[in-house]
Amino acid sequence: MILNVLLKPLTKLHNLEIFEGGVSKIPEGICNITSLRTLTIGHTSIDEWKSEKCPAMTSLTMVRLAYNKVFNVNKTLFSPLLFSNKKLKFDLSHNPFVCDCNILWFRDWMKRNPRRILDHRRYLCNGPGALRHTHLEKYSVSWEYCENRGDPSTIAVTGVAVAVLSIIFVILAILSYTKRWSIRLCIYQSLIRKRKYKALVNDGRYKYDAFVCYCSADANWVLNKLLPIIEEENHFNLCLHDRDFLVGNDIVDNIVDSMQQSRKVVLVLSNDFAQSSWCQFEASIAQQKILEEHYDIIIPVLLNEIPSNLQTKRLGVLLKQKTYLEWPNETEYEEMFWERFIRRLCKSEIDNEI
Repeated sequence: MILNVLLKPLTKLHNLEIFEGGVSKIPEGICNITSLRTLTIGHTSIDEWKSEKCPAMTSLTMVRLAYNKVFNVNKTLFSPLLFSNKKLKFDLSHNPFVCDCNILWFRDWMKRNPRRILDHRRYLCNGPGALRHTHLEKYSVSWEYCENRGDPSTIAVTGVAVAVLSIIFVILAILSYTKRWSIRLCIYQSLIRKRKYKALVNDGRYKYDAFVCYCSADANWVLNKLLPIIEEENHFNLCLHDRDFLVGNDIVDNIVDSMQQSRKVVLVLSNDFAQSSWCQFEASIAQQKILEEHYDIIIPVLLNEIPSNLQTKRLGVLLKQKTYLEWPNETEYEEMFWERFIRRLCKSEIDNEI
């Protein structure tokens, strides 16, 4: 190092000042200047001085290391020779001290040796953020706290990590709620593959002629239009969730079991249906049943036009690919609607094979 070469002949130097100049550590050549009394080094990237053998440390009376990169001071980063020299005074002001458990030794040393520290007011915490500008002597964390709880900076990091995880948990919880029926459908399909659920397979023994999938807003049409014509007049047996689901059973189990026992699935489509998670889930199960049984079992009934922005991808495909029955606005066309509905309901599996 060029600086060491320059210092070598200066054996009788009393005062040395070094500012900037790209200095990153204290030159070893200083240790041989035993006549040195005052050492001033500032505006450098120096953060330690831990030479184990340095005669100059015992003769110095003033060390000024203000405006450097000293983050912490202890007997590991700074030689014990400096602290054992009772005549030596320090100026370590204007350094970016990190106030954590590692700084406790220097904080307590300052309190025990106030006359050896110059410019007390300039010893401020530079971090962590909440402690910024706190006076080092007023940093109140105790040794017991550090021993029992760990480094405050570590605790701060842990706190941030917990906060981030909490936010992620909340986001996942919201997504899980909004997408709960898509998730349940995926779980159901996974369970089918693992054979924990029986696939919706036609075994030829049906309890119902049709499972009716509808939302509560359309219950009036189902009860006052569909049931009187289909059940009471034509003696078909329909499955309605309000009436036929087993009380106490998991709702997914009720849907799967009831659909398994039904020859057909009637989808009562409307704006409210498009916005119902339950209905979307039931429609997905019905489409799954088509794939497994290889014949078309769905009878779509459109009560009112559904805007494209309300149509899910599945519902959009369904309306494009299947011929649906549209509920007429005029009473005189209702008879034709019911004839077509009953004809679709009476079709056998062979007629509907896909």
